[in-house]
Amino acid sequence: MATGVSYLGILFVNPIALRYPHFQRHITVLGWSMCILGLIGASFATQVWHLILFQGVFYGVGWVVCYTPFLILLNQWFDKKRGLAYGILFGASGISGLFLPFLLEALLHRFGFRTTLRAFAVATALCSGPGLLMIKPRIPPAMISRKPGRNNHAFLRNPLVYVFAASILLQGLAFFLPNIFLPSYALALNLPPSSGDLLLAITSLAQVTCQIALGHFSDKASIHLPSHACALISGLAVLLLWGPARDFGRLAAFAALWGATAGSYSVLWTRVAAVLAPGPEETQTLYGWFSFERGVANVLCGPIAAVLLGEEVDAARYGLGRYAGVVGFTGGCLLVSSLGVVVWWWDRGEKSGRERVGRLDAGIPL
Repeated sequence: MATGVSYLGILFVNPIALRYPHFQRHITVLGWSMCILGLIGASFATQVWHLILFQGVFYGVGWVVCYTPFLILLNQWFDKKRGLAYGILFGASGISGLFLPFLLEALLHRFGFRTTLRAFAVATALCSGPGLLMIKPRIPPAMISRKPGRNNHAFLRNPLVYVFAASILLQGLAFFLPNIFLPSYALALNLPPSSGDLLLAITSLAQVTCQIALGHFSDKASIHLPSHACALISGLAVLLLWGPARDFGRLAAFAALWGATAGSYSVLWTRVAAVLAPGPEETQTLYGWFSFERGVANVLCGPIAAVLLGEEVDAARYGLGRYAGVVGFTGGCLLVSSLGVVVWWWDRGEKSGRERVGRLDAGIPL
């Protein structure tokens, strides 16, 4: 719930944060406070719906309220190296994924969820609170004129917008499934209980490294090839490594490749949006739409996986039988997502052909 709300909400918080630049830092602090209160509220839960409300909805809303103006301010500071900046930003969350699963599991076993949630709330306040004091806009808010309806949506006439939108939706449908099912897949192979956490840690480590590298690469080269290559490589990894996996070694290889490609995919969104949209506001708006798609995919992938999940584990079958449908769906979505590059090459060829004809008509040598 928290993840889905945070993805879906950017589309709705964006217009408010863009419309009121004077209050962007205030909005960030408000969202940060909501995250802390959500964790504390969840620690007093006595029923499951209390957790869903506080640790899910309230925390998710707080996160997106904090995060959206932060991205707007980040875009003001970085242009030519924006991909690298986003890679470092997203990589920071991956670093926490290296140790948080082990730390939280130990705290939960020793102190229970109430104390763990409260301790995590305090740690969040102490670690991130001072950083909020250092975040400031590059452009003074008084110099930014915001008028309703100013956003230019001419970029919607570009067919590549819809190609990337379809690719991002398909990639999103597959993105959450391996992280959900890898631990249970490892248990089905009778691997030690800690194997699941270790696989997720491997994914996070690969994700951190490649998010920074891919973000830097996106600043230097076309954004089309890396985005579709990530979908293609991760799709092949699912079908060729995860599905046939019968030991920890192959699962670890898949986790590393998955983190490096699928885990790094969203780093490219901001460069994609900057290429397809004409200005900073439009770039942020398009990024919000991409995030909204990931949120929709997050909501849909759970029920889809529930339908595809088998009943019995059979070690002799592909995907252990029980997970074959999930593996096939995940790999298929990614491979279809990667086909968007074909449309890009076609569009590039069409434009090149028109330019050549135009130059010939004008008597300009080729």
